[in-house]
Amino acid sequence: MVVRNKLNFPKVLSIRLCLLLLLMPALALAASSYQHAEERSVPKAPQDVLKVLVAYDKTCDKGCAYKAPHVKETKRLAYKNGKTHWYTWQFVDHSLKSIKYFSEVSLQGDPTGSYQLIVRQLNDSDKPLIATLEKKSGLRHAPSLDSVLTVTSVKAKASGSTVDISTKIQASGMMTMFGSAIRSSMKKGVEATFNNLNK
Repeated sequence: MVVRNKLNFPKVLSIRLCLLLLLMPALALAASSYQHAEERSVPKAPQDVLKVLVAYDKTCDKGCAYKAPHVKETKRLAYKNGKTHWYTWQFVDHSLKSIKYFSEVSLQGDPTGSYQLIVRQLNDSDKPLIATLEKKSGLRHAPSLDSVLTVTSVKAKASGSTVDISTKIQASGMMTMFGSAIRSSMKKGVEATFNNLNK
């Protein structure tokens, strides 16, 4: 006598869905950090490096003077737009997801000698500020990553500059499933920046 195993597929599917629902809170709480840093010498003087880094209207993925992978548009906002501190809005159209977000930008040091350009994506701790920027600009803040911090350190050399770019990203929930894509995007972004600075 042969006994055959009969699977109740609706029941199996129901069990799998229940397990997924049980795991979702854990996925939402889990967070992963990613970091990438590179230092190179470029032919541009520090002040010319800065001009490229903040040439937002000339930087995008396609059709712009400077390349920024997946970037459709970057705007420097009029709200509290100072010489050493300002806000930007960026639209990134990635294969994973299209995202739009505000960042805080700070310039510390001497633009003609040694300085740091610090770019920090606004996050949940900035809710009142985000609401103000959305109201003032009419733009939306909808990031996919928990936090992004990029610090570009520039030092003058006898000929050109030394540029160090360091990026730190924190992701949680479903985005942690795309860790390799996040790392790849970080590397491509840094490589594109150095290519821009070598033009």
